[in-house]
Amino acid sequence: MAMKDQRGYQANTVPSRDFFARDGVGVMNRPLGSRSGAFASRGTNLVAMLLSTRERDVLHWLAQGKTGGEIGMILSISVYTVRAHIRNIVRKLNASNTAHAVARGFRSGLLDPWDRDVRA
Repeated sequence: MAMKDQRGYQANTVPSRDFFARDGVGVMNRPLGSRSGAFASRGTNLVAMLLSTRERDVLHWLAQGKTGGEIGMILSISVYTVRAHIRNIVRKLNASNTAHAVARGFRSGLLDPWDRDVRA
């Protein structure tokens, strides 16, 4: 039996495009144009459930501007594994490419725009 969240949706499924709507409904659950880091826990849980811990790590390092090779060295995984994680991230966030996935990460609250991690 598939696991379901508190609203009855199956966990780890790819959301529809309207899940990331620009009208303030869905993941953001805050007014359009709001720059605050605050977001509703309902949306956060759904997006956080989409990505594995390792995929969130890769997304974090992508947002820091690291290449696939650099991310592989930081996380002690091969560049091919990094590429697989990036493909999964792009698919799960319903993005067109890596940059779009990073933008979705910021917009949904998975990534903190003020986080300036300078390791490695």
